[in-house]
Amino acid sequence: MSTHLDIIGSVIIAGMIILNFTVFMGERQESQIESTNKITAQTEMTDITETLRHDLRKVGYGCDSAAILRAEPTLLVFRADLDNNGSIDTVAYAFVEDKASTTSTSTSTTTTTTTTSVTTSEESGTTYYVNDEGNIIEETKVLTPPKYLLYRVVNSRKVPGYDVGLQGMTFKYYESNKYGQLTETTSLAAINAIAVTLRLRSKMQEDGKYQYTVNEFTVTPKNL
Repeated sequence: MSTHLDIIGSVIIAGMIILNFTVFMGERQESQIESTNKITAQTEMTDITETLRHDLRKVGYGCDSAAILRAEPTLLVFRADLDNNGSIDTVAYAFVEDKASTTSTSTSTTTTTTTTSVTTSEESGTTYYVNDEGNIIEETKVLTPPKYLLYRVVNSRKVPGYDVGLQGMTFKYYESNKYGQLTETTSLAAINAIAVTLRLRSKMQEDGKYQYTVNEFTVTPKNL
């Protein structure tokens, strides 16, 4: 009898050890995903920010005419001697949605004898409605987050758009008064400072959701 109790006790203890190990490994994997997401997002955000800051500080450098050619929320075109070689470069930053992003839809039917009103769930992407036969139709949309591409074009060279996980990129333009205070402006000739807002999405999901990182900074080019 004692032998059987020993065996049962050993099995229970082994089961608890296996369960604890499984939970530990699951938590460790989640922690690794979270850590990877943060490191990747921080690295990519740093790279984008450093490149932008470098280019924006150069706006107007070496120019004897208009420095900024276009200034829009997601498009900036300016002139500057980027390489300090005496040649004026034309630089364009454009942030556009990748039209290849798609949303797929699946539909299933459930028969019911109860009259049901139309219901829509925006969060789940699922819509329910009743057809002429009294069947409830469940339409589920697989919502794929739109993909955006960042273009950095120098002297009209053809370059591919960069998919770095950016979900938002906005430029704002300011002029400064005699007291150094900044106010937003739409006049190209009046621009003294450029503010940038970046919103980056993680490459992988955590708990079924993407993580987002936001960075905001303002550059005041010396040559404006």
